[in-house]
Amino acid sequence: MKLFPNDVKWYGRFLDNNKIRYFDYSASGFEFCFTGTKASCTILSNPEDWENHTRGIVGVFIKELNSPNEYVSSCFWDNFSNSEPNRISLDKNINECVLFSSETPKTVVIQVIKISECAFAYAGLKEINIEGSPVLENPSIKSNKNPLKLEIIGDSITCGYGIDGIFEKDSFTTQ
Repeated sequence: MKLFPNDVKWYGRFLDNNKIRYFDYSASGFEFCFTGTKASCTILSNPEDWENHTRGIVGVFIKELNSPNEYVSSCFWDNFSNSEPNRISLDKNINECVLFSSETPKTVVIQVIKISECAFAYAGLKEINIEGSPVLENPSIKSNKNPLKLEIIGDSITCGYGIDGIFEKDSFTTQ
């Protein structure tokens, strides 16, 4: 089954152009829930404009649910997995990314977030392919989170991306 950019929940800033949704800013991205065995997506980028160490990076966070009825998507933190994300380097113009794979069907929430900064490559979602069925939010479950949002605009210090490296040892890389 195919899902398209309008079929998933979005976070942060994005831009639609020719049926592609671009999520170029740090911490921008999308979320969806499904029950099944595999999910993959097609993300467009521009690696030819960047060196290997400055190409765009997205992070994939997966949270397994016990039941589809547990899915709540009122805010980003409802389904955030505290585990380290699977990092995907956008090293092709058309990146076919496997987001989740399991031999047995599972209900999972998948969040794909642009980790690298806007200055380093673009990321555009074309489509998502799932082997299973999408799960819609259960309206009887309400999030405890405040519906208000706060946006902080700034540079890499504000985004915090540089904290993944070791200050006096590493040189800058999006990897």
